Amino acid sequence: MADDSELVSLLGDFQEIGARFGEKLEEPMIIVTGMQSAGKSSIVEALGGIVFNYCANDIASRFPLRYTMVNDPKFRIPCWEFRFKDKHRRNCSTEDVRGYVEQINKDLAAAGTVSHEIGYLSVRWARAPNITFIDLPGMRTNTMTAENRLLKEQIDGIIDGIVQNFYKNSDVTFVVVEDIKFDVSTMVGVSKIAESVWRHHGQNEDLRRKIKLVCHKFDAFCLAADEHTVKRAVETLSSNTQYETYVTA
Repeated sequence: MADDSELVSLLGDFQEIGARFGEKLEEPMIIVTGMQSAGKSSIVEALGGIVFNYCANDIASRFPLRYTMVNDPKFRIPCWEFRFKDKHRRNCSTEDVRGYVEQINKDLAAAGTVSHEIGYLSVRWARAPNITFIDLPGMRTNTMTAENRLLKEQIDGIIDGIVQNFYKNSDVTFVVVEDIKFDVSTMVGVSKIAESVWRHHGQNEDLRRKIKLVCHKFDAFCLAADEHTVKRAVETLSSNTQYETYVTA
């Protein structure tokens, strides 16, 4: 697979060619979901080319974040706008945005909850493709405590609402990020999306049209296994799933 920067550049080239011929190409929306700490936000940042998100040992992303990139040659450095509930900030730097996102997630963590309200980020930048991401809170399976059960129900509800509202859009692709060590054997992330799709849109939906599977080769796994073992695991994964699969370091 080509690296992320090449794919983003190619997308921008297609959109520019379309504009020259008076054709507006449909701008894609990529909805990123998966298990907690599987690397969803890292995928968004790798594709977008800007590091802005918040990382934590527990749930890092505690609210859905809709992130729109706009190619604008006037901006040689990224120029951001951020909106969440009653907060609205314009002409922000990347550092400003990182601080806003971090503080909201920390406040929600302190309250022991998540939010179903979507945060809106947009960035104008000469190097940006025209694309939109929605980065969702990570799914949970640990339900040992009442707090964890409540968090799981809240996050499942957020994901279910996004599937209900966006799945039928022709420009939408769901990218499900799984940890190659743990989640792939059970396909927890994909199963959750499938259940929600079938509940809202019927059992006849062909999920392969909408769902792409991205699996992280986390450093700990790579260090513990030789290159041949990692390669064999990736080949087995690709052959055993019906979904278009990518593996990233």
